[in-house]
Amino acid sequence: MTASGIKKIIHCVCPLSTDGIPIPFSTYASDDRLPSSPPTTPNHFSAKTQTVPLNVYSPSKELFNVRSRASWYMIHAAASLSLAGYEQSICIDSRPSKHASVDKDLYAFVVNVLDPLFQVSPASPSNCDKTMAGMWKNYSSVNMAYAEAVAARYHTGDIVWIHDYQLLMVPHYLGQILPNAKIGMSIYANFPYCEHLAAIYECKSMLESILLADHIGFQTKLDTRHFATACTRLLHMECSSSSKHVGVFPSGVDNRLLLKSSVLERAKEIRDLFPHKQIIFCRDTHVANVIRTLAAFSQLFSKDRYLMNHLVLIHLCSTRVPASDLKAIPEIVRQINQLYGNTDFVPVHFYHQELDREEREALMAAADLGLFLGSHSSTLTSAREFVLSQHERHAPLIMSKDSSLVIPNGIITAVEDPSDIPALVTALHDTLTMRSIDSEKRYESLYRFVLENDATTCAHRFIQTLVDHETLPLYTQQLIEAYEAASGKKLVIICDSDNLTTPAEDVESANPAVQKLLPYIETLSQDTMNSVYVVSGKTEAELDLWSKENPHSFGLSAEYGAFVRQPSDASWKTTSISFTTDKKFTDWKKLIIKLFQKYVQKLLGSCIVDIKTMITLDFSKSFNSDRVSYYSKICNEELVNLVNIAATHGQQLKIFKSKARIQVQKCSSFYSSGGYSTLIETLLETIRPNFVLCIGNANDQDSPMALCEESMFSTLYGHGIDRDHLYTVSMTLKKCTMANWQLKDPKNMVELFKQLAEMKTKQV
Repeated sequence: MTASGIKKIIHCVCPLSTDGIPIPFSTYASDDRLPSSPPTTPNHFSAKTQTVPLNVYSPSKELFNVRSRASWYMIHAAASLSLAGYEQSICIDSRPSKHASVDKDLYAFVVNVLDPLFQVSPASPSNCDKTMAGMWKNYSSVNMAYAEAVAARYHTGDIVWIHDYQLLMVPHYLGQILPNAKIGMSIYANFPYCEHLAAIYECKSMLESILLADHIGFQTKLDTRHFATACTRLLHMECSSSSKHVGVFPSGVDNRLLLKSSVLERAKEIRDLFPHKQIIFCRDTHVANVIRTLAAFSQLFSKDRYLMNHLVLIHLCSTRVPASDLKAIPEIVRQINQLYGNTDFVPVHFYHQELDREEREALMAAADLGLFLGSHSSTLTSAREFVLSQHERHAPLIMSKDSSLVIPNGIITAVEDPSDIPALVTALHDTLTMRSIDSEKRYESLYRFVLENDATTCAHRFIQTLVDHETLPLYTQQLIEAYEAASGKKLVIICDSDNLTTPAEDVESANPAVQKLLPYIETLSQDTMNSVYVVSGKTEAELDLWSKENPHSFGLSAEYGAFVRQPSDASWKTTSISFTTDKKFTDWKKLIIKLFQKYVQKLLGSCIVDIKTMITLDFSKSFNSDRVSYYSKICNEELVNLVNIAATHGQQLKIFKSKARIQVQKCSSFYSSGGYSTLIETLLETIRPNFVLCIGNANDQDSPMALCEESMFSTLYGHGIDRDHLYTVSMTLKKCTMANWQLKDPKNMVELFKQLAEMKTKQV
């Protein structure tokens, strides 16, 4: 694939400072800039809009804009993905002109209308239609300039991803220039109520423009409902919140950008400033939450006098909140400090400013409790950053129930109504007092949840949805050329749905095409430069029995990657240290087996399959098939409660439910503390390959094998392997997969391995 033929993702983002001037980026090198390509449709270009200053560059890991962290996390994540052939990203953003007054005029509509609407509180309709019309004209010019900058660099097959609400009209203008372009839009702020939106100048034009995007991503389900309601009432058109056109894609964070050594050192310095004291870190984007937090903190001292001189509140308020709205806050803070503090102790530290990124991370790392009552994207992003920053201290977290982070039941303190001050005081008191008892047990589940929903995963889901869930067909010749060109070790992994390792007596029921793979896999594995592994869901004993009947030179992995056997070794080894040292799982096994036994008695013919890493309740041979669906549903409900309780005690379990069985899998046997596949981590560390081919063949998207495959695909992307020499392939059509390529027919897979084996034979 030539450079010009590589499809790319074009990001549009408008990073504004608090005074409406675009933030300058001086952190990227000059060689990051991409040369301008000739416009594809010059007749649509307006000389007037070319005066809007824009940057065009390749996103770098060093870029980080504190003003719009959610969008930058997603942009960086997308830049690190090699998804379905989209192997390049470019970013277009605003830059200051020579005259600040010009910038303020260009972006006045964003600062005076959209910022209050999406960020803080609904704006009042302007009394001067002429002023509003002027601001709208300038705003339209900015959006048109973005559209033209995109068109100048667009090639057929590219994706355009518009980030946040500052560029709502870009789909409208881009649709006029490039009607067939694939456009995605992510709005990281809370979508306003219909009543508030209706009062905004040209609100219908903005809604119509948003609808021109092929897919729209919001932060919460509530945002999708607000958007659907606005479309129905203002445009008189149906747009269901569950439509394929609209989805919930909360922005994640990138743990690789966090926790530098300098941050940890600064965190220690902060702890030294407050010796023998508990620190509450709070971040808000709404003045009402600021007042509620201060009121709750004051009542907390009244409730428990012991906390005086032992508790500090560090409160950061976003500069999105106008200073005029916070006039009463300094006096409230002064009264609390005067009432409960002394010359040596100041209980409340309030900052209405955007701190340096590393300083903010250090504050979070030093805290004993995180308090995030808002539901804005920046609050949710901060909450995720807080969880990652607490990898050593395991501090608990309190959030509003409306937050999208409160998905794992029972592992976070959720406040039903932030305006209920007594309830908030109780939540603070209980969380602080149970700090040493229960919070560390909850933290592991919360930490894993944040890792599993990181920026890379969230960006991948959005892009995959945007391309209609279609993974590109594998270009076999390209793979073969990459395999031949790669020097050093090569790693080949086949995730088997038990067709390859079928016992001799059951071969007739196996897929004949897949069975033909064995001789070619064996030929590849005999090359000393190749390391070939077959991953199975079967136990070690079952695979040992199969190996005696089918001598081979390739490695095997049992129980979905929990155990591995090297080609030259007859013994099995675990891929996870925690599995061998953690004895608690046996206790949970007993509880789950006890639950399953109750349903085995109700459904005669059912059975329980107990292996080291998983317990299965199998209904497939039940004599009472008419009752299977009913009892399966009831059993699953009881099981969910049991798994949630297990999560509060540090046990991460995963439930898989199908028509004929319910399976419970222990996650720590398959994933490292970083959320990565332990099998892939083990193989990459041992082999250090220069070429990797990983093929998944799971029949059911909601099966343990499918989860195993996706975790392996995801882990491979994070190890710096040359993307030209990394091939992740799915054999089944999935709604969303981390695989870059797809083979729809098993015969094509057989043909691929045949060509690879023949290449090896020729070399010999």
